[in-house]
Amino acid sequence: MFKKERQLVDVIPLESVKLYNDAAQIKQKGADVEVQTVGKNITIVFSGMLEARKFTAKIVNAVTGTTLATRGSNKIKDAFALVDDTLGLDTRETIKGVLEHGVKGAILNGIGKSNKK
Repeated sequence: MFKKERQLVDVIPLESVKLYNDAAQIKQKGADVEVQTVGKNITIVFSGMLEARKFTAKIVNAVTGTTLATRGSNKIKDAFALVDDTLGLDTRETIKGVLEHGVKGAILNGIGKSNKK
């Protein structure tokens, strides 16, 4: 006879999960999720990759207070800001010009220059 028993192993407060550059230190590899906390590293093994992915998304949302969509949007905004600052361009205005006037019109009208000094 076999007996299946479940028990709670540990309770981990969300505030104990490590953050580095505002990113929760949670890594998923297949069905395994590694959570780095202030006290120790914990590996949680799920029955499948989908469950691990759902858990990872939920815990990262809870720890950071943001959703995946918001984090992705912030990464894109930061990338645009870096390009704009580095090249002295206004990327959004350039894209707007290409959409409104086509590539030829955008080149003839000039690429959007940044107004930042």
